[in-house]
Amino acid sequence: MKKLLSRLIFSTGLLVVFPHSAGALWVKTNGPADGIVRSLAVSGGNIFAGTQSGRVFRSANNGANWVAVDSGLTATFVHSLAVIGGDIFAGTDSGVFSSANNGAYWTAANSGLTNTDVYSLVAQGETIFAGTYGGGVFLSSDNGASWTAANSGLTDEYVHSLAVIGGDILAGTDRGGVFSSTDNGKNWNPVLSGVIGWSFAVIGGTIFAGTMGSGIFRSTDNGTSWEAVNSGLTSTLIWSLAVSGGNIFAGTYGGGVFLSTDTGTSWNAVDSGFTNTNVWSLAVNGGNILAGTDGDGVWRRPLSEMIDTASVHPQREILNHVRFKTGTISHAGAMVAIEYAVPRSGQVAINIYDMTGTGITSLVNQQLDAGSYRYLWDTHSFARGCYVVRILAGGTAFMNLVRIVH
Repeated sequence: MKKLLSRLIFSTGLLVVFPHSAGALWVKTNGPADGIVRSLAVSGGNIFAGTQSGRVFRSANNGANWVAVDSGLTATFVHSLAVIGGDIFAGTDSGVFSSANNGAYWTAANSGLTNTDVYSLVAQGETIFAGTYGGGVFLSSDNGASWTAANSGLTDEYVHSLAVIGGDILAGTDRGGVFSSTDNGKNWNPVLSGVIGWSFAVIGGTIFAGTMGSGIFRSTDNGTSWEAVNSGLTSTLIWSLAVSGGNIFAGTYGGGVFLSTDTGTSWNAVDSGFTNTNVWSLAVNGGNILAGTDGDGVWRRPLSEMIDTASVHPQREILNHVRFKTGTISHAGAMVAIEYAVPRSGQVAINIYDMTGTGITSLVNQQLDAGSYRYLWDTHSFARGCYVVRILAGGTAFMNLVRIVH
């Protein structure tokens, strides 16, 4: 059994300049077939889109083609999608469904859910939280096999959104504003009143809350205090938020997509080319941002047209080491092990680029607890040559060069 990867180049502090193109526009992908895209998620090289008709679609080629992957899914609405561990979870109006095979088949995971209208899903360590519309928050410690209500102190049980910041959980509600739990959902306390908490995003220690009608709020102290950050926004109906490095995107109703490169202090419209400016959902896939619209499918735009995706900061606290090493041939192909440590919890993304700066695939894009991690990247389907492995966490970027030699 011969070795497919004969050598691996390790280069610390590699800086790749990604070109910016003139006349940059959003481009509509070829689907999915059901155009109202309520949710998006990225797992490995796959993009998943959940639609208002209760279906899930998958694209393995950045939206060039979509296939329906909803066998076993019995729902009318797919409100949310989440990648938790190696599984995909869907929050629907018929409860929670999970898939362990990239959406090929879904299994209901509703035991203990007394309200099955699930608007949001998030994981904190081994615990999964589900926010329901009318039943509050439920938690599962066994990967969705069973659920228990966790609503003590939650005075509004219509929960639109959930987020994790450090060891805390945030819940955005319909009438009661934003609540926080510091004890894994046992107790909740109000932290932002008078708003409809529709979406969340986290950059390092900064929390962003997108609301319906009040714009965006920012907190730098784990939700204890908040300030409105709406300068430049022409719509205050914030349906979705997404993060790329230290940059944040906001998807709005009627205003398209806005970008802030200064942690929310100011916003600029980045919606050139859109024919539908009602943006339900956003997700980052490698070097692109995806937007799920209200009736016009999924749109795509390179991040490099809007932000400096090559900005590399010195290695800081969030990533204290990164190692790459060559694996050997197995039935799954040649593997490259990417090992890294995260000293505190936060959003981590591992993306692969070619030498022109084009995003090739996304390996990891999820909230991770503090600890050491290892990702096996199967390179057998990649052409020989050099690729950039880029890790983003807490606004810090770290790059290294890998050469694949067949």
